[in-house]
Amino acid sequence: MDHVIRLMRGRYVVLLAAILWASPLGAQARPEYDPSADRLQGLNRRDIGQLEPLLSSGPVALVEFADTDGDELPAVNLLTEVHASAEALLALAERPAGYPRFMGTLDEVEVHKSKGPATLYDWRWEMGVLTLEGENAMTVYKPPPSRASAGYRITIDSHSGDMGHGRSLIRILPRGDKRCLLAMSMRVDLRRANFVARSVARAARSINRSANMALTYGMVLGLKREAERRAGYRPPQSPQAPLAKPALDPRALLRFMMRGDLIWMQMSGDRVDQLTVYGVVQRPVDLVREVMLDANAFGSSLMPGSSAEVLSQKDGVTDFAWKIDLPLIGLSGRMSLTDKNPLVSIKATDGALEGGQWNFETLPLGQHATLLTGWARFDLRRSNWLLKSLLSADAHVGHGMTAASEVMLVRAVRSRVRKRALADAARKAATKR
Repeated sequence: MDHVIRLMRGRYVVLLAAILWASPLGAQARPEYDPSADRLQGLNRRDIGQLEPLLSSGPVALVEFADTDGDELPAVNLLTEVHASAEALLALAERPAGYPRFMGTLDEVEVHKSKGPATLYDWRWEMGVLTLEGENAMTVYKPPPSRASAGYRITIDSHSGDMGHGRSLIRILPRGDKRCLLAMSMRVDLRRANFVARSVARAARSINRSANMALTYGMVLGLKREAERRAGYRPPQSPQAPLAKPALDPRALLRFMMRGDLIWMQMSGDRVDQLTVYGVVQRPVDLVREVMLDANAFGSSLMPGSSAEVLSQKDGVTDFAWKIDLPLIGLSGRMSLTDKNPLVSIKATDGALEGGQWNFETLPLGQHATLLTGWARFDLRRSNWLLKSLLSADAHVGHGMTAASEVMLVRAVRSRVRKRALADAARKAATKR
């Protein structure tokens, strides 16, 4: 038992956190899909130009959909502004040997070979009695002097090790002498990771998405804050404002939502003030609202693997208890759900996540699709000692896990709506026979 406790209380484990919040989908065989050979689309100049006005409040992520029939994995794309020059950020990003000084995801990096733009290095995590290791290859691409505005590109290929195979793409775009943009796209197949394969052979897709998001946020925000620290920039601090619907019209971002879900993290310094998520559900708005107002169904969707029980219903307010039973974790609490058409409002009133608030607004997109806008504030550390220790060890990775849980919620609702529509269609077909 002692060695289990030492493991839990060691350095935070992104994969373990992802496992705890993942939905059990059944054991899966080792996939043939190779993410290192799958091109990362990333964010192009048009994408970045449209999202850039949002960055003054915080980073924006596009979490792509994937072809589940082809066993593909979604890519995570994260964009943020950095108050340092592009050259200074590049000098930091292209030297992985320095990463352990400001990234909690690494304890040691040993460079084996560095020649020109290419660097081959080993990385190592020490987590209590457990050690994770791997080998990465980094290649830096610099533009010719005549095209300096094109910025820099860095690819990182994960060749082997306990974190699986995959690829990351970093882009650094200059915006004057003291500001630049940092974009990162990541797709790593954690189903091929030895640790994950031994620990959980289930919930592979949820683990991949959540862990990729946590790692992407950890690296991007780690690079951002260290570059700004070295540049002498201090992010402004402001009092936390009340939770509020963003003034942005999400219909302007619809083309992104055909590709994935958008997460906008509004921050003050390193504090997350609000998370906003935009997504499209390819079902009529009445059906989406019907599912979301079903506290049993919606409560079960708040976290995959959870269940809910309605305690009372009065004047449009439904109180319900929820719980989640997964290995190494037991969470429970109470929430209230309020119907303020077109708004669905949820508050955590007791137990885990107490004080958390989630608001969702549904907007019809024609007759057969719904635009879902959600804005929320909650703290995953308000759950139990294990998650608190995992998420507090590195604030940036904790932000990634928070964003991942919001995406998980939206996708759980989307999945439940789809299942409800299929069940309704099956009942209608049976009635006609």
